[in-house]
Amino acid sequence: MRGAALLRIVAVLALASVLSAQGSPPSLPAVVPRLESATEQLAHARGLKLRRYAGDPAEVPDRTRRAVRAYRAVRTHFPKARDVGAEAAFRAAQLLAASEDPVGARQEYRVAAELGAGTEFRARARLAIAAEERRAGRLARALGSYLDVARDPRAARRYRDRAWLQYGIVRAEQGEHAAAGRAWRGVAESAEDPLDRIRAFDRIGLRLLDLGDLEGAAGVFNECLRALAPDALESTRHGERVRRALERMRLVEALPRAVARRHDERASESSEKNL
Repeated sequence: MRGAALLRIVAVLALASVLSAQGSPPSLPAVVPRLESATEQLAHARGLKLRRYAGDPAEVPDRTRRAVRAYRAVRTHFPKARDVGAEAAFRAAQLLAASEDPVGARQEYRVAAELGAGTEFRARARLAIAAEERRAGRLARALGSYLDVARDPRAARRYRDRAWLQYGIVRAEQGEHAAAGRAWRGVAESAEDPLDRIRAFDRIGLRLLDLGDLEGAAGVFNECLRALAPDALESTRHGERVRRALERMRLVEALPRAVARRHDERASESSEKNL
């Protein structure tokens, strides 16, 4: 009898354990399984990332952490696959940044920059690091990171252009407007992407408006239109993209307002003189 009673107690305890486990969210595996190759490992992590929002929304943070672990596992399981590891670190950093974990994101961006020599992820990671430094108010560090990209001959031209554009913005924030203007002028005249050229022209023109040089700002706007006309006139998606960027220039609205304001000021001065 005692043996049968003991068995019943054990059975009840086991059943209670099962029911308790069913009522709790499943725990995430502490170790990510090793797949056959680094690219398969990366694809596994990418799949977890894409499935983050499937199911219960309350599980999104856990699913995100699981995806980050899977991305980190790429370099853990395949340390020699540096290029793939760089992309994995970059993707993990993006997830961490979106999850408001700037410290973790910065760590992964630095890993991506270290592993990613010869890939686009080196420059992209450095740009992301620079942006984070700027948001934190560490402008000197931000400038250093932007210059690392801008002066790196191995970085793709579009990333170097964007680094110079952002470098100019930070220098302007520091009050170094001559240095900012030089950086923007280089982008405006020779950037690979027409949209970066438009952004640079816009910055130059707005700075002239701030100085009260309406004629100079109008000249920059006309220069921009002439320079980008061949692209804007294309009957292609590229042409449409450029046309929309031109329409969105802040100069489009700021310049007429400044002209109207000057007209009103001169009219007011003339009226005062006639009194």
